[in-house]
Amino acid sequence: MKLQYLFFIIIFLSVNLAKANIIRDSEIEETVNLVVAPLRETSGLKDLKIYILDDLVPNAFTAGGNEIFITSGLIINYPDPDVLRGVVAHEMGHILGHHVVRRDEVIDNYKKAAIGTTALGLATAISGAGAEGLAITVGGMHFSERSIYAYSREFESSADQTAMRLLNKSSNSVVGLIKFFEKMQLQSSADSFSQYDQTHPLNNERLLILRNFNKKSKFSTSQNNNDIVYKYSRASAKLAAFTVEINKILDYKFKNNVDEITHYMKAIKCFRIGNFNDSLTHVDFLVRKHPNDPYYHELKAQIYFESGKKTALHEYELAEKAKPHDPLIRLGKAIVGMTNHSKNSPVDIYYKDLLFVLDKEPDNLLALHYLAIYYEQSGLIGKSYLNTALISLKSGRISDARKMATMAMSNLKKNSPDWYKAGDILEATK
Repeated sequence: MKLQYLFFIIIFLSVNLAKANIIRDSEIEETVNLVVAPLRETSGLKDLKIYILDDLVPNAFTAGGNEIFITSGLIINYPDPDVLRGVVAHEMGHILGHHVVRRDEVIDNYKKAAIGTTALGLATAISGAGAEGLAITVGGMHFSERSIYAYSREFESSADQTAMRLLNKSSNSVVGLIKFFEKMQLQSSADSFSQYDQTHPLNNERLLILRNFNKKSKFSTSQNNNDIVYKYSRASAKLAAFTVEINKILDYKFKNNVDEITHYMKAIKCFRIGNFNDSLTHVDFLVRKHPNDPYYHELKAQIYFESGKKTALHEYELAEKAKPHDPLIRLGKAIVGMTNHSKNSPVDIYYKDLLFVLDKEPDNLLALHYLAIYYEQSGLIGKSYLNTALISLKSGRISDARKMATMAMSNLKKNSPDWYKAGDILEATK
């Protein structure tokens, strides 16, 4: 298969005790950012970055700085924006309270991988064995282990206090945090084990404080508007349809927009099993309902591309028209265009797309990968080697980085800016 997930991009990170896949997807990222936007303003953490790990166990943690990691299970099992907002507010409490007790190599590796290997899953899926050089291995332990991040009860209470303040100041309710903690406590009692409880010890006093606060708050019930609820339900359904076992996809039920969300999940399910005709039937229903929705056109493009139809590019162009400044949509369009173009068709437009992506995300390895391909096809071998050297360097493969940088210098004009860049790589990797 050429490509299994074109717009739903996963970075594969190998760890000792579990696989932690960082998910990239425009629709889900946009929705998550919409939900937490009020907290960014009230907390002052306007540069906050949220990464989604492909792990069905609901959890969240911060590595310090302005990064928060949440699991897909938090979004899938709690299709309620109040829960996500509450959990993120709590993690913000740890950041603002400087509660990170151990910021070691394991966590730094998670962060570097998240920032430096964007969209790796897409490259692997398209290029097969040829893209294996982009793979990155991160050694270490599962983030949920107590030995990495285990907060004291004092820190947890402090983070709760901050979360309550941030939620109230942003005109939102703590009801989602209460709901999440109540379910985590029930699971912990039933199973005598909860990954969340391993790093965020729960107790009755914390819940009592939250409930009492909520009784006095003028935001004691959910403050979400219909648009946020709709978008979050879609994001949760999409995440479930792409990540859970095939036979369990339709077990996940949603209260709102049931017909549309069911078609969305069925479209993705059919796509995953290679039933492209039925998948198109479902997505066509969605496009008729929302003709200007970029994400439905993106899914349709993916189905067309996977089934070998050149109309995939047109669907990507429609997605781009609806959302012109989205780097992942522009990246997908460039990859489809470059993959399907004939010898007589120009590829300069896709070169511009790649430059746009790298302007927004300078460490996007997949964009660098296809830029290297573009340079090779254009006869600019030195530039191609330089981009490959950058990919190797950002992936931590020092030997390959030095090899590619050396080859770049031998094919670039001496004393040119790119020649010096290659020399800088060699100097930095001594």
